[in-house]
Amino acid sequence: RRFLSALVPAANEGSNDPVMVAVLMQSLAPFVPVLHTLKGQTKSVLKMALNMCTAPEEVIRLASYTVVRAIATRAAGTRTMYQSTAFKGIFLALVRTANNYTIHTLPVIGFLMSSVVDLYGTDLEAAYQHTFVYTRQLAVYLRAALQQQSQANVRAVFNWQYLNALRTWGLVVSSYHEPAQLGPLIHPVVQVALGVMDLFASPRMFPMHLHILEMLNHISTRANGVYIPLTTYLLRILTSPALSLNASEKRGRDDKDEKDRVDLQFTMRIKKSQHKSMDYKTAVWRETLYLLTEHLATHSSTIGFPEAFWAVESTLRKLKKEVKLPKINGMITALLRHIETTSAKIKGKRDQVNFGPCDMVSVKMFEDDLKANGNALVSYHASLRQSRVIDFANKQKNLKSRKTIEDAQEKLEMRNTKNGSDNVKGGKQVRTEGKRKHRSAHGDYSDESDDEY
Repeated sequence: RRFLSALVPAANEGSNDPVMVAVLMQSLAPFVPVLHTLKGQTKSVLKMALNMCTAPEEVIRLASYTVVRAIATRAAGTRTMYQSTAFKGIFLALVRTANNYTIHTLPVIGFLMSSVVDLYGTDLEAAYQHTFVYTRQLAVYLRAALQQQSQANVRAVFNWQYLNALRTWGLVVSSYHEPAQLGPLIHPVVQVALGVMDLFASPRMFPMHLHILEMLNHISTRANGVYIPLTTYLLRILTSPALSLNASEKRGRDDKDEKDRVDLQFTMRIKKSQHKSMDYKTAVWRETLYLLTEHLATHSSTIGFPEAFWAVESTLRKLKKEVKLPKINGMITALLRHIETTSAKIKGKRDQVNFGPCDMVSVKMFEDDLKANGNALVSYHASLRQSRVIDFANKQKNLKSRKTIEDAQEKLEMRNTKNGSDNVKGGKQVRTEGKRKHRSAHGDYSDESDDEY
């Protein structure tokens, strides 16, 4: 009891020493089974661990989440207040942290999202109830904004907290997508996501659309290819007049103003001064074509792929003639080529079968065989994804090196400032000693006190 009573304030006071806090949290984990015998200790320890899950240091986050998970899993089956508190607390910690979504907060937010997915998997019956309640709350905010688009209602939906909460529940329901698990909640989450895109249909909101489309693509991929109609939203972006790419447009304005460049990964809405930027248009085209490739690759092993995505192929052919920018035109050409190759392969294999579309068992075997053998679209998407991963890794590496240089410069400035102040003090002391020696040589002790002699 004394150890646990002293540990909580010690961990809170040692926030400046990550190593000490991590060691304290790791030493706490073995005592979780006996916490319930000590009145009032479980609640305080759980609260402290949930707060530590948002720490900047990864070692503290991991040790803290270990304690949270141990408390929640011990309570599983008995439905005690601590399991519910852990389920709510880990999500609310994510919501508080997700208020500002940047490359600096991305590691913490990503860790908390993974923690929510893992923790909710410990008790799927309780997870269903919590996921249903929070998804319904997102739907309530969306319905209020659709019925009355006041400033308060729109702000309740248009923020990073709402978007990251929606992304989190997409991860949860797609990770446990079986009908006996959280599969029935996929539909409400998808409907809320599509409703948000319909609410903010302005071209300035396309960055937010891309975030939601990426989330829905991931739901479809994790949930064994469940079909979500995304081609309408993707083609709406590509065919938008606001993103038309004309060969006559110049890039001089973009090169002149570095501040107007947009990082789509951490942007929800662009400024009016940016929506005509050639760099912005090119970035949106690249991201949209990648998401379209990902969507097509996910469903490229279905028996009806050539007919289901015929409209996409037709629209891309039209865009290929209109877009004169070489890089974007090359991406469209490559995507079209892989679509045609995949469609030809599926049609050729369909001509050799002897079953009808009503024979679901044979159709399932046909699609499993297609998935096992792979196709051109899947390989093309894998190469694009690999290049994206490398680019993001380089971005983080550059950020870390830049931060290291800035920290070194700051330490050097502090050291120079300290040395400068020490030199000033040293100079004053030297001058004072010189005056004393001069006065003593001439018998002048008027400035000295009698106590010193």
